[in-house]
Amino acid sequence: MSVRTMFKFTRTSFPAICFCSIIVQNISRNSSTKAEIIKRLMRENKKIFGPLLETKKEKASKEKSDDKISSQLNSNNENDGKYNNKSECLWSLDTVNPKLINVIKISSKPKAEKVPESLQENNNKVISTEQNLGTITKNANGNIDKNNEAIDIITSIKNSSIIHSAKSDIDKWESPTILSLSPSNDQKHYSLPGVTRILTESMSEEAKLRLENWKKRMILELGEEGFNIYKKALLDDSKKMHSLIENTLKKEPIDVPDHLQLTYKSISNILKDIKDVRFIESHVVHPTLGYRGFIDCVASYKGNLCVIDWKKSDKLKTLPAMYDSPLQISAYIGALNNDENYPFKVKTGLLAIAYAHGQPPSVFELSADRLELYWKEWLKRLEKYYTMRYSEAL
Repeated sequence: MSVRTMFKFTRTSFPAICFCSIIVQNISRNSSTKAEIIKRLMRENKKIFGPLLETKKEKASKEKSDDKISSQLNSNNENDGKYNNKSECLWSLDTVNPKLINVIKISSKPKAEKVPESLQENNNKVISTEQNLGTITKNANGNIDKNNEAIDIITSIKNSSIIHSAKSDIDKWESPTILSLSPSNDQKHYSLPGVTRILTESMSEEAKLRLENWKKRMILELGEEGFNIYKKALLDDSKKMHSLIENTLKKEPIDVPDHLQLTYKSISNILKDIKDVRFIESHVVHPTLGYRGFIDCVASYKGNLCVIDWKKSDKLKTLPAMYDSPLQISAYIGALNNDENYPFKVKTGLLAIAYAHGQPPSVFELSADRLELYWKEWLKRLEKYYTMRYSEAL
C-alpha cells in the first residue's frame, strides 16, 4: 500500500472512528448497568406475561423425582399388573402453577381445526387396514368366528362416518321425560368392549410409561394404601358430582357435600344453559364397529343438541391437555348416530370441566368438522385394539 493510499484511508476513517467513540461514551454515561437492564426487562416480562410456571429450583426438584421413579421401573415390575390403566386419567396429570388459577375463564369455541399431536402419537405405528386383513385372514383356521368378526369390524372402520349412517336424519324425539338406557336392555351387545377399555389398551408405550411414572410418584408420596384411598376418593367424588348434575337437570333436590361445594359452584355456571335434556347416564352401542359406552348427557347447549361429557379438575385445562377425552366423546357420538334406540342424530360434542376451587368451568364445544377429525383418530385406536386382540387369539 502506498503512503498516499495509507494517508487517504487514515484521513477518511478517523472521523468515523471518533464519532463511534463519542456515541459509545454517551451511551455508557446515559445507560444503566447490564445487570440493571436485565432486571428491568425481567420486571416488564413478568408484568406482561405473568410469573414463571416453574422456577429453576422447582424444575430441578421435579427432574430429580422423575429420575428416582424411572430408576425404580425395572425393580417394581411385579406390581405393574395391580392397577388398571385408565387412559382418560392422563389428561389430569399435567399441572399448572396454582398462582395462575385466578385467570381461568370460560373457553370459547376452538378456532383451529387441527388434531393435537399428542393424540396422533399413538397411531404412528398402527398397521394399515390391508395388512390387518391379510394377517387375520391368513391365520383364520383355528379361530374362524372371532376372526370373521374382526374382519367385518376392520372393513367397516375404513368407510365409517361419525355423522352419516343408515339411521334417519329426522329428529323423531317425542318423550316428555328424561330417559336412561341400561345395559340390561341390550344383553346382545353387553359383551362388547367399552370405549374406555379400547382407549386404555391402545395407548402408546410412551403414554403408558408416563401413567406408570405418575402412579409410582403418587405411591412414593402417599404409600400404596394411601394411593388406593386417593383413587377411591376420586372415583367417589366423580360419581357424586354426576349425581348432583343429574338431579339438578331433573330439577330434583340436591345435597352438596362440603368438600364439593366449590366444584358444584363451578359447574353450575353452565347448567343454566343446558336445555331439552333427553338422556342422562345412558348406555349406547355401535353395532357395526363393535363397541359400547355410557353417555353422561344428551341435551341442548345454546341451541345445539350435544353429547355432553362432564369432567372435574383441580387445575386449568386446555383442549390439548384433555388427551383422549375428545376421542372418547367422538366415539360416543358415532355410536349414538348408529344406535336405533336413539331416535335422532347428534352433530356437536361438549366437554365441560368443573374446577375444584370454584372458578368458571372450561367449556369446549366441538363442531361437526372438528368431531370428524377426532373420529378418524378414534378409528385408528379402534383398529389397533382389534388388531392386537385377535392377533393374540391366533
